[in-house]
Amino acid sequence: PAIPTGSSVVGLDLKAGAFPTEIGSGATVEVIETPTQSTTAAGGTVLAQSATVLSVAADGNGTGTLVSVIVPSDQASAVASAGAGSNVSLVLLPGAGG
Repeated sequence: PAIPTGSSVVGLDLKAGAFPTEIGSGATVEVIETPTQSTTAAGGTVLAQSATVLSVAADGNGTGTLVSVIVPSDQASAVASAGAGSNVSLVLLPGAGG
């Protein structure tokens, strides 16, 4: 998919179970910040209600999956920050393909 004006690409290194295996390039997903193990909060926080998957690949050491997502630029820093802390999950939205 092309990167629209006002959007940014964020790279995520996701562990198994943090996204449905059906996710592929072009899929529409919701990006969720998951609570850390040190917090007692239930559920997660929606960081991007609608993001498009640009690419999916195995990471170099075989411990995770690299997923690049296109998000609105004003949400990119929150998604990147949560991703850096390995606190992100992706939810495949209905009719989103992938």
